Amino acid sequence: MIKIIFKIFSEPLVNFLLLGALVYIYYASVTKSATPPKQNIIKIQASEVKKIERQYAHKYKHPISHELRYAYILEEFYKRVLLEEAYKLELDKQDAKISKILLEKMHYILQNSAPFVEPTQKQLYNYYLNHIQEYSKVNKLSFTQIFLADAKDTEMKEIFEMLRMLDISPKVGVALSEPFDGNNFFKSVSYGEVEKKFGKYFASKVFKLQSGKYSHPIHSKYGKHFVYVEDKDVSKAYPFDDVQDRVYQDFLEDNRSKVVQMAYKNILKSYSLEVLK
Repeated sequence: MIKIIFKIFSEPLVNFLLLGALVYIYYASVTKSATPPKQNIIKIQASEVKKIERQYAHKYKHPISHELRYAYILEEFYKRVLLEEAYKLELDKQDAKISKILLEKMHYILQNSAPFVEPTQKQLYNYYLNHIQEYSKVNKLSFTQIFLADAKDTEMKEIFEMLRMLDISPKVGVALSEPFDGNNFFKSVSYGEVEKKFGKYFASKVFKLQSGKYSHPIHSKYGKHFVYVEDKDVSKAYPFDDVQDRVYQDFLEDNRSKVVQMAYKNILKSYSLEVLK
C-alpha cells in the first residue's frame, strides 16, 4: 500500500493536479475566512523538549538558550500544525515518510499561496522611494552572520524557514552558528573589510542585502552563512532605472512573505500550543 502511495505521489501529473487543487483551496480558506475557527491544542511533551536540548548541546557543545529552545518548540509546533492541516485533506497516512511528504507539500502550498500579480511601474517606484536607503550607496554596514561550514541543503532550508517564519532576532539566532574563525557580529565595516575577511563574492552579496531580514545562504571561502544586516551608513541614492531589477525582485519577495505570514497566522487561529512538563 505504501509503495502504491509513493508511486502516486511521484507521478508529475498527479503532483501538479494535487498541488494546484490544494493551493486553490488553501488560498481561499486561509486568506478569506472570517469565522473564528475552533482551536485545537498541539501538545509538546517534556521528553521532546529534552531531546531538543540534548541534540543542540551535542551539536554546538554548549547548552541551548531559553529563547532558542522556545524557537525550536515553535518550529515543531509549526510543523505539526501543517501536518494537521494536511490530515484534514484526508492525506492522513500516519507514516514517517508520508508525514515528511505531507509537510513538504504544505510548505509548498503556503509558499505559493500568494497569487502572482505583476506590479505597475508606479508601485515599483513608490516601493523604491519608501525603501530608498536600500537602494543607496552603502559606505559601511553592521551585520550578524550565522556560519554553517558544510550543512546540507535540507538543513539550510529548515534553518532559514525557522529564522524567517518565527522572526528570530540575530542575538538569538547566532546560537545556531558553528564556531567561526573571527566574529559573528560585525559593526560598521566597509566593503573592503568584508571582502578581505570573506572574499569578493560574499561582500558583493552582503552589500546588496535589505536590512532587517535574514538572507538566503551566502557562500564564502569558509562555508555558508545566513546574514542579517542591522544597520547601514549610506550616501547618495542610485537612480531608479539603475536598480529597477532589484526593486522588482524585492517588491515581489516582500509581498509574498507578507501573504505567507498572514496565511500561517490565519491557520494558527485554529491551534494553541501546550508544552507539557
